[in-house]
Amino acid sequence: MPFLFWGRYKPISKHNPRKYQVIEGNGSFTQDVVGESRFQNNLYKICGGKTRDGHRKVCVACLLPEPKNRHDANAIAVYIENRRVGYIPIEDSCRASEFLNHKPATAYAIILGGWRRSFFNRGHFGVKLDIDLGNNDS
Repeated sequence: MPFLFWGRYKPISKHNPRKYQVIEGNGSFTQDVVGESRFQNNLYKICGGKTRDGHRKVCVACLLPEPKNRHDANAIAVYIENRRVGYIPIEDSCRASEFLNHKPATAYAIILGGWRRSFFNRGHFGVKLDIDLGNNDS
C-alpha cells in the first residue's frame, strides 16, 4: 500500500511488475474498474491531460491484492505507471482474488475518456481491464 504524503497518494515504486504473473486477455477489455473518480488526477497525469476527443490509451496495469483492506479482504487495487487508478469491483473481487491465487499480476488495461470540448462538455477518465474472470451473468 502506498504511503500517504501530505494527504496525497505517493506513487509506489517498491513493486517490480516484471516478477508478476501475466494475465493474457482476448482484447475485449470487458472487466470494469471502479473508484476511478477518486484517482482522476493520476489518470490525468498518465494520459498527459485532457484532449478535445479524449483518450483510448492501452497500457499495462498491475493488479495488487490488498488483504488488509478494511472494506474488502479480497480487494485488488489497479495501478498503472505506479499510480493507483481504481479497484476490481467488490462483487468480482473474490473471484478475481482466487483467479490470481492471491498474488500480484499484470494485465492490459485501456484508459477511456478524458475529453474537454468546452467548459460544460467534459468527460472523466475510466479504466477497463483485458481479463476474463468467467463472469456468467453478462
